[in-house]
This record gives sequence, structure tokens and C-alpha cells, in this order.
Amino acid sequence: MPFQTRKDIDFCFLCLSLYLYKYDYFYLSEGRSLVLNISKSINKARYSNKPLKLNLLSLDDINKVLFIDLPIKLTTDMNHLTLS
Repeated sequence: MPFQTRKDIDFCFLCLSLYLYKYDYFYLSEGRSLVLNISKSINKARYSNKPLKLNLLSLDDINKVLFIDLPIKLTTDMNHLTLS
């Protein structure tokens, strides 16, 4: 689905930030810097009366973080003893 408004883009970035946090990319330095860059570019003003020219993240920046191998791989067969 193509983005219709700037709010659509902000919502997509919010979902990406939640994904990075949920799957522990946030705890890596690259993931944390990506989330901080996302937070700098979303929800800055009302878009109808104060349009802003923001530098959005590129898809390459996002893919660099998402292709990092995480230090811990969670699987469904892990029990509490293994996770601790």
C-alpha cells in the first residue's frame, strides 16, 4: 500500500521502532542509533499548516540494521532455564 500522507510515513516508522525494540535490535548500538534517528524525524509539527523538509531514513540504513545477526536467537523450544 503506497503512503498517502506524512502521517502514514510516521506510523510506518513508529511500527519499525517497535519492531526493533521487540526483537532486541534496540540493544545494539546500530539499532539504538536508528531508533534515535527515527525519533528525530517523526511528529515534529502539524503538517497542514507548517510543512517541514525532513531528512528521512533511507531503506539502506534500515536494512543495515535488520540484516545484523542478533547475539541471541529465541526459539519456541527454549525453557526458562535456557533463557536465563
